[in-house]
Amino acid sequence: MNRRPGILADRKVACWALFALCTGIMCGAVTASEQVQSVNAAAAVAALERASSLAGAGEWEQASFEAQLGASYDPTLADFPYIEALTSAASGKPRAETIARLEQALSRGLKWRVYERTEAVLLCARMYAETLRYADSLALLASLGKYPSADADFIRAWCLYGQKKNGEAREIIASALDRWPFDSRFPRLFLERSASAAADERGVSIAHTILSRLYVWENEDRSLLLLAVPFESDPSVRDRNIRTWRSMGSSDSVHSKDSDLAPKAAALALEYGIIGELDAVTEVFGSADSILDLDAVGTLFSLVATDEARILLFSRLGGFSGAVFSDRNNDGISDSLLQYAHGRPELAVFDTNQDGVEDYRVECDLGAPRTVFMHSGTTEVRYSVYPSVRSVRSGSREYTLKPESLYWAPVEWVPLYTGPDSQPFFEVVLTETEPVLSERLLIQNASFYTEPDPDNSAGIVRFVLDSGIPVSAEAREQGAVYRHTTYLDGYPSVSKLDRDGDGRFETVVYYSRNSSARTVLVDANGNRTAEYRETTAVDGSLLVEWDSDEDGRAEVSWKEGPGTAGVLSWVHPVSGQIVSVDTDNGFPRSVRYSGKKTDVLKDPFTDIWWVGKIPSAVRSLSAEIEAFFNRSGSSVVSGIIASGSGRVFAVRSGGLIYAELLDE
Repeated sequence: MNRRPGILADRKVACWALFALCTGIMCGAVTASEQVQSVNAAAAVAALERASSLAGAGEWEQASFEAQLGASYDPTLADFPYIEALTSAASGKPRAETIARLEQALSRGLKWRVYERTEAVLLCARMYAETLRYADSLALLASLGKYPSADADFIRAWCLYGQKKNGEAREIIASALDRWPFDSRFPRLFLERSASAAADERGVSIAHTILSRLYVWENEDRSLLLLAVPFESDPSVRDRNIRTWRSMGSSDSVHSKDSDLAPKAAALALEYGIIGELDAVTEVFGSADSILDLDAVGTLFSLVATDEARILLFSRLGGFSGAVFSDRNNDGISDSLLQYAHGRPELAVFDTNQDGVEDYRVECDLGAPRTVFMHSGTTEVRYSVYPSVRSVRSGSREYTLKPESLYWAPVEWVPLYTGPDSQPFFEVVLTETEPVLSERLLIQNASFYTEPDPDNSAGIVRFVLDSGIPVSAEAREQGAVYRHTTYLDGYPSVSKLDRDGDGRFETVVYYSRNSSARTVLVDANGNRTAEYRETTAVDGSLLVEWDSDEDGRAEVSWKEGPGTAGVLSWVHPVSGQIVSVDTDNGFPRSVRYSGKKTDVLKDPFTDIWWVGKIPSAVRSLSAEIEAFFNRSGSSVVSGIIASGSGRVFAVRSGGLIYAELLDE
């Protein structure tokens, strides 16, 4: 009977089975992918919970570890880089590092799960303000809109002071005194920034408000007692504030936070007659951690009058060994550190943008700069006698300058105090007027420079210069010269190379005016006759010649270009005639021998091309040919191989081998 319906039914069943199988595979793949994502998400959440808990407990190192682990599971969570930013800030790491983490957390496309984005914005704005990026800080705060926050108001006031918009800053503080009445940051900011400013009616009004409410904040920030003294007109209140601060011992936790104000307190106590001159000098220089307050010293010099006290002052200053911190913009953050030894600077560190990364580090010898480090130590300037530069290391390159050719003074000495019988006491400050040490400036003034050889990880190249133009270059490895190059008008002219390290320059390279190799000669045995010659023509074509018997006639030659065509030629060992192989893109197209074309056939088993015909014993001959070239090394390009099947002449070029059976 008719069996077609059964066949159709079978086909339908097969199709449905195939469809179900494919769908199952696809669903299985999707399910597996979803399972991986689900596992990663769960691991990320668990890591975030641990990290946030550790951060809340102040265990910053472990919190950072968990945050990094969690980010490896889910890099789209902003909480992880934010925790690392908190860790960086709490650990006292450079602000630059904290800012980098915060900017990563605030990147578009990231999600917040535990922390609030607003918290990161406020911290980042504060970091911007502390690193003098006032405009960036204000712009970031503006992104919050009218967000009510004491932190935001304080940062705005800080930035406006930094931008010299003192009036606007004071208005924010005046408003904050009522809006955030228990926040001691606002009165402190006003008192610090207004101490040296000219008084006006509005400033006097704000100061009066702060002084009248001083009792509200003094238990939170006792430094306000001292900061308020210059603004206080009542002598009895001034006296009480100074005595109150001085009477608080180091056991007082609030007082201990501002123990660095002890020199200031001593100077104020002298100014208002609470202590005598000798006691004031002793207290200002009596810091246990050898930190000197130059402002307090300045007050002493303006007030100390007795000979005994002045002699003591000059003696302590001339023998001072310790640190001086400078805060030139008066924002409470040090922008430089000076380390003294016996009254002379021995180290100066400058962080001009206050990001925690050193911009300049100056090492001194008896007060005179000896070495200047810049760009986090990647640039090093050494002096013979300051400011005459002796050498400069910039990255991996080191310049040795001609004597007294470059005078570069990034710092200068500012004499602060000079006693009748003592050496002057100097401060080291940045000049900010010197030009950038550019590559061009250094080359113009260098006698030579050295840098690693890009072609030899163990080699160092020294370039000798004349008025900034290369004259010669010498490459050394462990003291041995392996390459010497002479220059003509600043361009390489001739290079001699010792490739095998035997002390003899067997390779000579002659250059064109465009610095490309024009001719290469190799004299491996040192008899002044080249066995290898490579010549590049003006049109870009290349001619390579091998003269192994050094008779002046090349046995093998290769000519290429300027297009993709090439010609490999050799002298036939029996007839002495020239055999030429025409190639295109390195592959043979035809062979010419004695003016006639000859076949060139591909070996069925190897990359050997046979001239004329493929011999019957091709397998054994091919193996012997390859063994010959492997045994002889890369310098051998041709030879006669004797075998049981007869002699074979073979030529190697461009990764291919051409062979001809001579005796068949």
